Amino acid sequence: MTDPEPNPRPPGRLRWVWRSIALVVVVVLILFVVFGVRSGRSLQQLKSNSQIGLSTEPAAVLNLLPGSWQFWIESQTGTVIPELFQRVTEVSYFGEEISQEDLVAIGRLKSLQALHLDGTSITDEGLAEIADLPNLRRLALNNTSISNVGLYHLRNQRSLQELYLQRTRITSQGLEYLEDLTELESVDFSETEISDVGLRPFKNIIKMKEFNVSHTEITDDGMKSLQGFTELEYLNLSGTQVTDVGLVSLAGLYNLFEVDLSGTRVSDAGLKHFTGAAELLKLDLSRTATGDAGLIHLTGLKYLRELNLSGTPITDAGLVHLKAMPSLENLKLDDTHVTNRGLALLQELPGLKALNLANTRVSDDGLKSLQNMTRLESLDLSGTQVSDAGLAHFQKLTGLLHLCLNQTQVSDTGLSSLPALKQLRVLYLADTQISDAGLIHLKKFPRLNWLKLNQTRVTDAGLKHLNGLTHLMKVEIEGTEVTEEGLDELKQSLLFMH
Repeated sequence: MTDPEPNPRPPGRLRWVWRSIALVVVVVLILFVVFGVRSGRSLQQLKSNSQIGLSTEPAAVLNLLPGSWQFWIESQTGTVIPELFQRVTEVSYFGEEISQEDLVAIGRLKSLQALHLDGTSITDEGLAEIADLPNLRRLALNNTSISNVGLYHLRNQRSLQELYLQRTRITSQGLEYLEDLTELESVDFSETEISDVGLRPFKNIIKMKEFNVSHTEITDDGMKSLQGFTELEYLNLSGTQVTDVGLVSLAGLYNLFEVDLSGTRVSDAGLKHFTGAAELLKLDLSRTATGDAGLIHLTGLKYLRELNLSGTPITDAGLVHLKAMPSLENLKLDDTHVTNRGLALLQELPGLKALNLANTRVSDDGLKSLQNMTRLESLDLSGTQVSDAGLAHFQKLTGLLHLCLNQTQVSDTGLSSLPALKQLRVLYLADTQISDAGLIHLKKFPRLNWLKLNQTRVTDAGLKHLNGLTHLMKVEIEGTEVTEEGLDELKQSLLFMH
């Protein structure tokens, strides 16, 4: 008896299993192609708009298909490349008027991660068209008419990490809709009508790293809502109602890198709350009541790089505390009571790169101290008593890039004594005694690209001395006797001039 022939066909039940799997695969592929083509058409629509910028990246799916399949898909879709095979990750709108059709097209880009609609005409209703983008991480709506109604449409965008709503019509009531957006790391609500109540929904958003509520009605009471932001790195409270009392809430925020308190009612007493902010890199105290006594509380900020004390009651006596900040690179002391004595104290800051002394009582004698500040790249002496004699002390400032001498007594003679600063890029001489004769000395600055000559005695004849400055891009001549013809002639001789 011979053995029966083996049956190559699988049992009926197994055949149905394989057929079902194959059917599911086919259906899935068809759906991918259908929706991909739909998204691809949306992408093609957006690409046709010159005011829209797109960032894309290739998707891996196309490479998994056989070459013949790829050819068939491309032949069937023409110029449309489905989003299935080209992922749109970022959209930026550079115009003002944005159409409903464009918003609908953007709403179909499910892979979108970043959307920039700053300054556009988008409305609350338009925002509903882009409210279902599952991968959206960054949304910028600054300077738009978005209100609380628009925030309602964002309540389910739980992947959002960055949300920018500067100068919009939102209020504290609208921020309640954002309570469940627990992935938020960076927000900007500056120049809106939000108040302390609006910050309460954010108490449990512990991933917050950047928080900007400048020029709002936030007070010390609102600061309590920030105490849970233990990962916070950047905080902007400029122009708010915060006082020394509110700064108590910063005590446990040890990761702060940058804090802006400009224009607040903070004074010396409040600065003691920064003793634990050892990682702080930037601190803005401009236009506050911070004085000499307050700076002693900042001596523990060993890594501080930028300190803005503009428009404060600081005097020479307070500057003695700055020597405890060895990392300081950028110091703004404009509109303070600093004199030559204070400038001498700054020689103990070896890493100083930018120094603003505008509208202080610094004079020519004080500039002798600059000889030890050899790392300076930016120096602003506008509105001081500096004259020609002081410019002779610039011999060692060979790395200077930016020099501002507006509203000083500098004249042609001073420019002749100014050393050859080969790296100088920007030179401001507005409202000085400079005339045509002085401009011939600017040839010592071969890399100059921005020159300000407003309110000087310069004429067309003087501009001819600038022909050799091949890097010059901008010359400001308002309030001079320079004519349009003279300026046009200069532009023709300089490649980058505009």
